[in-house]
Amino acid sequence: MQDIVIGYAGKYGTTKELSKRLEAELRAIATQSADQRREIDILRLPVRELSVEHIHDARVVVLGGPIYAGRLPRVLRKFCERNRTALLSRDIGLFISCLYQDQQARDQLVQAFPQWLFDHAIASANLGGRVKLDELKSIDRLLVKRFGKIDQDLDRIDDRRISSFAGELYSVLKRELG
Repeated sequence: MQDIVIGYAGKYGTTKELSKRLEAELRAIATQSADQRREIDILRLPVRELSVEHIHDARVVVLGGPIYAGRLPRVLRKFCERNRTALLSRDIGLFISCLYQDQQARDQLVQAFPQWLFDHAIASANLGGRVKLDELKSIDRLLVKRFGKIDQDLDRIDDRRISSFAGELYSVLKRELG
């Protein structure tokens, strides 16, 4: 059985990077934990590669994606709906990649995931976001500049939030492991 399964979706790699940092932080916390008797098993995959078997084989499932025009990527939304019963049978952590901060970010987080899933989650967080304008497709670059009022590269990835979120997830996993 996997201790934690992390599923992520995204277009430009920021959410993948956040999932890597989250995995590394979880491993670091487990290593520093005095009562940890073994290394934790973490599987990290794009959501399109996750199956219901991965969910059933996990103690904790973490799902994350970026916010584009106020919404998660379709592949992540569909995954949640398709696997509702399995997800509700596990402890769930949710995260978003979002450039907003404070209350705007909280609003995005609450609205991003289906209400039934958000209400079931044991932990949720906005881990920050990043925009590299030269890496965006031209239509995305236009939208980011016009509606996001962003005219230069921006990096708001928040390592403190990643660490805090990992700590919340690890404390739940530790209870599961006894």
